[in-house]
Amino acid sequence: MSQLICSVSLGFLAVLSHVVTASSSENSQTSPSRQPHPHAIPNTHAPDAVDNPELVPFIIVDPGQLDGIVVDETEATLKGKWQYSTHTPPYVGLGYLHDQKSDKGSKSVTFIPDLPAAGIYEVRLAYCHNIRRSTNTPITIHHADGDSVFRINQQDKPEHQRLFRTLGQFRFDAGLTGWLKISTDGTDGKYVIADAVQFLPVAANLHGKVIDAESGQSVAARVTIQHTDGRWFFPRSASPTGSAVDYRKNHTGSPAMHTTLSADPFVAELPPGKYVMTAEGSKNYLPVRTEITVNGAAVSVTLKLKR
Repeated sequence: MSQLICSVSLGFLAVLSHVVTASSSENSQTSPSRQPHPHAIPNTHAPDAVDNPELVPFIIVDPGQLDGIVVDETEATLKGKWQYSTHTPPYVGLGYLHDQKSDKGSKSVTFIPDLPAAGIYEVRLAYCHNIRRSTNTPITIHHADGDSVFRINQQDKPEHQRLFRTLGQFRFDAGLTGWLKISTDGTDGKYVIADAVQFLPVAANLHGKVIDAESGQSVAARVTIQHTDGRWFFPRSASPTGSAVDYRKNHTGSPAMHTTLSADPFVAELPPGKYVMTAEGSKNYLPVRTEITVNGAAVSVTLKLKR
């Protein structure tokens, strides 16, 4: 029995040693300046003090190896006292932060991505789960259509690499205009975890064109796309020589939200859901309206204008 315990311990230490060595190597090659967050309380756990050795191989040492735009806790904005830990793998980078189960309601961690382009992004949150975690962690996502506020159970196992959980798809403007905030109100007696946030661009999943119903020729038109929850989306031309001019006037009771497209195919990135689309050509044409459902697969639509 003692030999078996020794064998298991040595096996675990070998895995942990590999992760630590990889961490040191990758840090020196890919991000030599990465340091713990200067305003976070240091980790008090020894490198081999983990509660679930089987999850050590899922640690992602270098955030730069992940797809999309990743904001680690080292780049986040902290409010209140947060402490580093590596006790519960997996995690991204140097470790994760927890709120010490104290000063509930006065702490938050805000992740602000620098997005290279406007569009729809799938937002994923990294956290290590166990029974000591909060079951109703407040999340606020600020995006181009406003704020989405909800709560998540951090005891649930994340579905991606046992580490990342999808929070949804949202439309963001380019640059530093969007953010995700983790708060602590209403989480008494449990730990709130903050580790990393991943923003994955969603490929165009709507492909469309507007044509003359009789000739089949493409025509220029004003196109509107509205989700059944009220959100508006704006297509862009699929042609490198085409044009797409957005018009956004949210008049009370009579919003004017459309894109004037050249006589070329168009594309758009749409979150899953049901949409109403309209197309209006010149005054010689009657407007056309159609409904589409986006559920993950690409959707093609042809809007036929009749005279």
